[in-house]
Amino acid sequence: MKLDPQELESFPDREWNITDNVSAISFLESIRILDSFKEVKPLPFGGNVQMLLCTISPNHWIVCFRFHGFDKDENNGFAVRIMPKSKYSESDANDLMREFSRKSGGVTIDDNLSNQSNN
Repeated sequence: MKLDPQELESFPDREWNITDNVSAISFLESIRILDSFKEVKPLPFGGNVQMLLCTISPNHWIVCFRFHGFDKDENNGFAVRIMPKSKYSESDANDLMREFSRKSGGVTIDDNLSNQSNN
């Protein structure tokens, strides 16, 4: 599923989950945050998940995931969860990341990316 960032403005109450790696990369590039993921070493059990909360959208919380360092290629890549601010608070988005971290056994949660210039 390819999602154009303009759709976020057109559908302020809609939720999206982008789990296809190619589509997630395309979306993260289009909002210019793909390069915000830092290079980190895999965890001792063989992989790592990084998460960022992007707050640049006026209508949505954008929770971004990077899975890397896992043995199987299909377990590596990007995913995005887009949550409407009309239904979820910033605390809800952070709780989602904390719960994912707890269930996955250890991840890196980076600082929020808020109101960054899209130059």
